[in-house]
Amino acid sequence: MRAAPSVSVVIPNRGRAELLDRALIGLRRQWPVVPEIVVVSDRAEPHPLADIWVHQPEPNVARARNAGINAAHGAIIAFLDDDAVPAPGWLEALLAAFEDPAVEAAGGPVLGPDGETVQWDRTGFNEAGEDGADHPHLKLNGTNMAVRRSTLARLGGFDERYAYFLDETDLLLRVYRQNGRAAWCTDAVVHHHTATNAVRGRMSTAEGFRVLGRSKATFCATHLTDQAAQVQAHADFAQEQRRRLLNAHQFGRLSGKGVSARQTALIEGLAEPVAAPKLATISEDAKAAGHPSARPRRIALIPRLLGRRAARRAAARLADSGAEVFLIELRWLRLPPRTTFRTPGYWWVRRGLFGTGYRYPRFTNAAQNELNRLKPLDSVIWGTTGGDAKWVETGEDRPPETASARRISWADVVLRSQLQP
Repeated sequence: MRAAPSVSVVIPNRGRAELLDRALIGLRRQWPVVPEIVVVSDRAEPHPLADIWVHQPEPNVARARNAGINAAHGAIIAFLDDDAVPAPGWLEALLAAFEDPAVEAAGGPVLGPDGETVQWDRTGFNEAGEDGADHPHLKLNGTNMAVRRSTLARLGGFDERYAYFLDETDLLLRVYRQNGRAAWCTDAVVHHHTATNAVRGRMSTAEGFRVLGRSKATFCATHLTDQAAQVQAHADFAQEQRRRLLNAHQFGRLSGKGVSARQTALIEGLAEPVAAPKLATISEDAKAAGHPSARPRRIALIPRLLGRRAARRAAARLADSGAEVFLIELRWLRLPPRTTFRTPGYWWVRRGLFGTGYRYPRFTNAAQNELNRLKPLDSVIWGTTGGDAKWVETGEDRPPETASARRISWADVVLRSQLQP
């Protein structure tokens, strides 16, 4: 039997206690290996689901990642944000990329808060830190990427001049300039809640935009040799952020004074590049990190109207028992599709049968379509119109219409699952 890979996951955390709970629960459910989990937080009190807790009050994401790397033991270091949850199979897909010894970094898609819209797909970037499909370097997102420890040690980890923004892009560019390779893993998916912070949403601040501008100026000063190109990159970035601020103002999320203060701070930050790199000393020595985990039973629950509340309780209990659970709720409404991870540890899939772009108006056809997306499954629990349920093993995942499918109550679901081989 092949030994489990040595892997650690580093999560920078600032506040967001409830979102961190979900991220840690999602990591604990990864297989074929549960990683060593390292949290670098502004809170001193550790979380019980973290293996290693590093207290760092200063708001600097690059420094937090370096602190996490130094505290971790894995030969592969993965990175996840505290407002993100890895999809089932995320770590398996990332680790598969590193079976090629030439690959030094890997990453995958990031889905938005609805769990359906692709927030970040495969794209490239250039020496100005600008993203674009036709740009020469593969871009990986810091909320969904992994890097070899030996690479991080050789390069000095993340440059701590980037307190927020472009820290992972700077690291990748240094990898590429030493002829290193990165891999894109389509199946390594992360769901990103996109929580508000100093440069995004209702908690954004002028100081946050100053840091944003400073990081952009530092990146351009480091990687662009042409002065005219630097000036143009600054102007393009300022214009892009202005559009974003005006959009927030248009929808009533930001006042006119707020827009002006953030624009001014951004311009001031663009005039303040940090000259000297601030790299870390990282040990190349790796130890065993994480432990093997067996594939959990994959169970889908499809309640009817009268059984929804009972099905949610059953989903939570199944998740507590160690199963990988998908609760599929289909409603006779025009609702957009959503897939979210709930704190008890199950995936909540919601669909409106008359939602935009949904072509399966019959309940059973729509349910079957969702099951096909989730395969392979071990068991499917179909709700009945009377509020009970019927348990069906895979291979028989059509709606149970014969007496061969045993009728049970939702309260008996966990007991039945424990009796399965």
